[in-house]
Amino acid sequence: MTMAAIQDLTAEAAPEGPRERAPSRLGEAAFGFVYWVLIVGALAPGNWVNAVGMGATPHLAHEVLRVAAAGLLGSATAPIFFELSRRFPIAAPHRWRNGSIHLVAAGLAASILIIAGHVLALWFLEPAHKPSLAGWRDDLAANELLVFAGVMALSGLAHLRQSRLSAAPPLQPPRDPGLVPLKVIEIKEKGRSQMVSVAEIDWIEAQGNYVALHVGKRALLLRETLTRLESRLDPARFVRIHRRDIVALDRITGIESAANGDAMVHLKDKTALRVSRIYRQALKRGLAALP
Repeated sequence: MTMAAIQDLTAEAAPEGPRERAPSRLGEAAFGFVYWVLIVGALAPGNWVNAVGMGATPHLAHEVLRVAAAGLLGSATAPIFFELSRRFPIAAPHRWRNGSIHLVAAGLAASILIIAGHVLALWFLEPAHKPSLAGWRDDLAANELLVFAGVMALSGLAHLRQSRLSAAPPLQPPRDPGLVPLKVIEIKEKGRSQMVSVAEIDWIEAQGNYVALHVGKRALLLRETLTRLESRLDPARFVRIHRRDIVALDRITGIESAANGDAMVHLKDKTALRVSRIYRQALKRGLAALP
C-alpha cells in the first residue's frame, strides 16, 4: 500500500459524527409527520377564511382530516430526504452534483405530494367528484412552489442534523491498556470447539447477535457483538471501516474512492468492502502505521 493511495483515501473525506448510527426510519417518519402537520395546520386558518369569503361552508372535521392526511403523506417522504442527506451531502467536491440531486428529488416529492393529496381529498372529502387531469394541473399550479419550499426546508433540516452528527471525531471502543489482544478465538458449533488464529482472519462482519469471522473462504460464526470483539483485537492489525465491518489491515490491496464520500477497500481474496466516511481517518492512520 503506497502513501499516495493512503492520501487518496481521505482526499474527499468529510469528518462525521461520533459513530455511524443505524438510522431510525420510524423516528424520521414521525418527524416528517409532525413537520407537515405544523406547516399545513398553519395554513388552515387562511384556507378557512378564504372558503368563507367565497361563500363556502368549511367543516372542521374535513380540515382536521386534510391536515392529518398531509402529515401522513409527508411522513413517507421524510426518511428519503434523511437518507439522501447521508448519501449525497452538499459538500465539496460534489456540491453542485449532489445539490442538483436534492433539487430534483424535492421537485418530484412536491409533485407527488400534491397529486396524492388531491386524490385523497376527493375520495374522502368530496366522493361525488373524481380526480381529473385538470384538477391535478390546477393543484400543481397553485401549490407546487409552496410545497416545493416545504420539501426543501425539510431537506435542509436533514442536512443540519447530519452536520451536527458530523461535528465530533469518531469514538473508539474503550480499551483496557493492560488487556492483551486476542491471539486465538474459540468457535463453538454443535457441541464442538475449534480454535481460530486471529492472524488468519481477513475481515469480520456483524450479523445480529453474532459476528462472522471470514477466514479465507470460510465464515465462522461467533456469538459476540462487533464492538466488544473490536475492543479485544490488536488495533495495529485490525481497524473498523463500517458499523458492521472490521478489516485486517494487511489484507488490503487497494482503495477506491466512491462518489458519495465513502470508499471501497479491496482485499487479497477479492472481497470489496465499503468504508464509511467516519472511519476513513482511522483507516488512513492504520495503513500509515503498517511496516
